[in-house]
Amino acid sequence: MSTLLGKISISIVALFAIVAGYLGYNIDQYADKLGSFLPVAGEKYYLDGSGIDTTATSVALRSFTKPVSEEEYTMSLFGDMGYATLDPGTSKKEFISFTGITQAAASAKATLTGVTRGLEFNYPFTASSSLAQSHSGGSILILSNPPQLYEKYANKENAQTITGIWTFASSTIPRQDSYLAPTVNYQFAPKGYVDSVATSGSPNAASNTAGLVEISTLTELTVGTITGSTGAILVVPNNYISSSSAATTTNILSNLTGKIDQSFLDLTEAFAISGTTTFSAATTTVSGRISLASTTIGNTLAVTGTSTFGAIPVLPGDDPGSANQAARAGYVDYYRYLTTSTNLKASSDAEKTTVNTSYTLMKEIKVFASGQIRIAFDMKNQGGTGFGVINVVNATTSSSTVSFVGTEQTETAASFVTKYDLATIGAGDRVQLLARTNSAAATTTIRNFRLYWDWATSSTGYLNVLD
Repeated sequence: MSTLLGKISISIVALFAIVAGYLGYNIDQYADKLGSFLPVAGEKYYLDGSGIDTTATSVALRSFTKPVSEEEYTMSLFGDMGYATLDPGTSKKEFISFTGITQAAASAKATLTGVTRGLEFNYPFTASSSLAQSHSGGSILILSNPPQLYEKYANKENAQTITGIWTFASSTIPRQDSYLAPTVNYQFAPKGYVDSVATSGSPNAASNTAGLVEISTLTELTVGTITGSTGAILVVPNNYISSSSAATTTNILSNLTGKIDQSFLDLTEAFAISGTTTFSAATTTVSGRISLASTTIGNTLAVTGTSTFGAIPVLPGDDPGSANQAARAGYVDYYRYLTTSTNLKASSDAEKTTVNTSYTLMKEIKVFASGQIRIAFDMKNQGGTGFGVINVVNATTSSSTVSFVGTEQTETAASFVTKYDLATIGAGDRVQLLARTNSAAATTTIRNFRLYWDWATSSTGYLNVLD
């Protein structure tokens, strides 16, 4: 009855496996057992019928079930092969192997098929017809552990041939107890051997040779080292190359537009530009100090800081139109010299008086050009004689010493009389009018201190040839 229930259970399990497969459940968890050997324990089993002779290749049993549960054995529980012993503990003891199990459908009987008889008791564990015995009905069969069973397992001290697949966990990679290089093609190669031959015989790379290179360190890259400690040429790793500024970046890579990111530049530093520079923006504003050697500016440039030019800027040929515009050399050269004329250029007209008997500064005008000018002033005196004279203070020496360059003028009239004189000056000189009286009881008054000149194109413009 229990055998029949066992068969019904096996059928139910098989049906469940088929349904589970259709539903997507994993029924391959024992797939790695295929083509393998699995040891199985059992109990005493008895040969059915009249037994077997020495040449029989199948063995009929009265039953062949698991102990306790009495579930019928199937070959899948043994793998490819099972082992058994006939008549154990007797003179007819025989080791056998089998490759199939057929369970009777209507009874508890079972038949072992694919039976190999007379297995040897020692190495090489092969079968021998001389060891095959005849066994009568009712003889005992047990699932034993003959020497052939142990041959299925690897022995760490024996040379073994592994026919199954051995899978090692990623944390337990097979290893040698010490390094030994392989000597034939089919031997496993340890990591040390692979590393040693990966570059063996390869030349160092050159501009015309494919070969070995060495990854550069940041220090080597910074100082410009060409080759590394291995003698191979150094190459730059990607972490030292960027299209934007970073703390570890030492090589600059242009962005997708072919431009260099502005963050690579320290915009707080002064820049010395020695080549030709063209500003094409509508307005370029420079707020710091900039040194320009040769620069073309096509639009407005607003400079709010100090600008130092390493070369003389080239200005357009137009003349400046306002006082604060830069003037080109040609314009300056053309109006560089002063020559006497009747054209009034500068004046200080207010009246001033003095009662001093020594010369006193009355008027002063600073001229930023060189040449000869015509000078006029009005003078009168009450109570005596007035004196007036032109003095020029040199811009280079800034001397305050009175050095009369004009003719001393006198006047006793009580009404204004215009006096004239000529003076040769340099750029930046101060033209002064000094006056005095002949006595403390007299008063000298001057007014309308005026300078007259025209621009001359050469220094000959202010020369008077007297003879």
